[in-house]
Amino acid sequence: MKKQVQRLQEDGKILISSLDMESNEGNSRISLIFFKDYSEDFLRIAKYVITMKTSKGINKKDFRKFKWKALNYGVHNEKVWKLLARSLLMKLIINTNKNKNQIFKNYHDDLGHKRQESMYYRVLVRYYWKECYKDAAEYVKTCIKC
Repeated sequence: MKKQVQRLQEDGKILISSLDMESNEGNSRISLIFFKDYSEDFLRIAKYVITMKTSKGINKKDFRKFKWKALNYGVHNEKVWKLLARSLLMKLIINTNKNKNQIFKNYHDDLGHKRQESMYYRVLVRYYWKECYKDAAEYVKTCIKC
């Protein structure tokens, strides 16, 4: 399993979020974050949150800004989450249009064609991405039934 993970990482398809080898029990726990699901910015954040190490060559001022931003996120079950109130609640980070459209379909089409505000607040409880409000408005405008 470890060799397969290393090969995927070398091919540039995954980021290892944690690799715990427990030699006593012979168990290993490997969590993966797939690159295709997140932008480069969120991958840097995920890597920092997991390892608490950042790339070399960053000055102190930029590192402080990055660290302040990164500590608002966490990694759980191979996904990057936005933390609210420092670890109380989490929102799943959505980065792909395919995932956004599926979420809107679930919250708009499948729940009775709610209007923009209602759908936006339902999505906002569990998910996070920039311009969510604008995307919700666009989705409702393009709905054939509405």
